[in-house]
Amino acid sequence: MADCTAVYKAKQDNPLRLEQSSISVPGPCTIAAAEAKVKAELAAKGWTLLKVLSVSES
Repeated sequence: MADCTAVYKAKQDNPLRLEQSSISVPGPCTIAAAEAKVKAELAAKGWTLLKVLSVSES
């Protein structure tokens, strides 16, 4: 499985901060597969995933 780049939107509260960025996650390269991995990575940094916008092979 190839690594994938997932483009996502996330937020932090108190104060409200919004972010749109990308992160590398292990494949398969589908939004459904990337969603859980991105959510866990962001939660560890204090962010809440709003949506995975797209995925592509790295």
